[in-house]
Amino acid sequence: MSEQSIPDQTAVQQLAAAVEAASVPASGSAHKPKVLMMVGMAGSGKTTLVQRLAAELAAQKKRVYTINLDPAVAQIPYFANIDIRDTITFKDVMTQFKLGPNGAIMTALNLFTTKFDQVMEYLEKSASEIDYIIVDTPGQIEVFTWSASGTIITEFLAHSYPTSLIYTVDLMRCLNATTFMSNMLMSCSILYKTQLPYIIAFNKADITSHEFAIEWMTDPDALSDALERDTTYMASYVRSMALVLEEFYEHLRCVGVSALVGSGMDEFFEALDESLVDYDTKYLPMLEELKAERLRNEEAKRQALLAKYQRDMAAERRKQRQAERNPWDSPHASDDEDEDDGDTFGMDSAIDPFAEHEEDSYDEDDFDIGGQYSDQFESSDEEDGEGGFLPTGATMSGAMGATGTPRRHEDTLAADLARLGLGPLNSSRSPGGDAASTSAYLQVLEGMSRSKVSDE
Repeated sequence: MSEQSIPDQTAVQQLAAAVEAASVPASGSAHKPKVLMMVGMAGSGKTTLVQRLAAELAAQKKRVYTINLDPAVAQIPYFANIDIRDTITFKDVMTQFKLGPNGAIMTALNLFTTKFDQVMEYLEKSASEIDYIIVDTPGQIEVFTWSASGTIITEFLAHSYPTSLIYTVDLMRCLNATTFMSNMLMSCSILYKTQLPYIIAFNKADITSHEFAIEWMTDPDALSDALERDTTYMASYVRSMALVLEEFYEHLRCVGVSALVGSGMDEFFEALDESLVDYDTKYLPMLEELKAERLRNEEAKRQALLAKYQRDMAAERRKQRQAERNPWDSPHASDDEDEDDGDTFGMDSAIDPFAEHEEDSYDEDDFDIGGQYSDQFESSDEEDGEGGFLPTGATMSGAMGATGTPRRHEDTLAADLARLGLGPLNSSRSPGGDAASTSAYLQVLEGMSRSKVSDE
């Protein structure tokens, strides 16, 4: 990797600043619509409450944008600006994937979530003309609140606009203290999961008063007295659970409303304004801290990666300098570089492994053994002036070698002597060992020498 491809410290800081600037929360804008996420169990009156809230806000000259996320609803009593049923047909999902109602609802939500970025684009384009966004969710509360698609949709909206979660409770199902505690348990689980500003709306206040529910929410002793009148096993279990959950729901905002007749709307909007204040003072700082922590983690990863690149480049430069100082110790050298196409340091002209070598040529004199020995004898005679046939010690040692080993023609001489019927040289370098053999040996040598002279 080249040094130009490694981002320097300044570039990393600029990138981090750009990401941080792009992550400024949406509340910093002058006008942002407020989001109301309607959740609740099936039959609690969520859809009717959406219609009532839209009508009340329209009466207050507020601009409302409604979104329906329930693919199984047959009809809705309000106009939906965005309707999941326009994109996905619930019955087709059941038939094609062979699913039941709950599985088809979850599958439809998952498919719709894959295109929810387009929904956010529509909202962004109309944000300046919208005051409230009301989102109606499926009646199967666990399908939306505990599914990945429901979490993605909720976080999409909560990270972009001030959001409040409205948990709708059917008052008729809270007359029993045990059932009431079941609703509160579900409410606390949703609150813990979303961590959004929260409002509990006790719906159907036109049928029965909601005062008992408010009392049980604010007075743990009253709830304990109501549970004491129930002698079932679940009652004892709920009593112990109520003591644990008391710290959770005693601070929740709860109002009694009637979606049918419109009672309790003033109290509801007061609680809504308070919850949106909590969004700015509690949820938004937490969101900013999460974003800042994510940016710090990403910056730490970039710094660690940059430091690793710098260490690798420094090590590479040290290796290159070492190779330049001593090419034989180069860490990049390998056995493959010893091939013929590598650098031979000028030896390619001296050694050619593919060249055809000429056979050794010999002169005729190289095979004239007797002549060579005769020359040695003659030179010896001239030196000592006696004309003897035997060579001097120096001449014999020169012919036989310093260690007494015959030189070049020892094998040829031995073969000639054998052909003439003479024995091999003994340890004293004389043939045979007797006087007759020695005399015959010298005569043969002298005859060979004379025949060479006459030929020349």
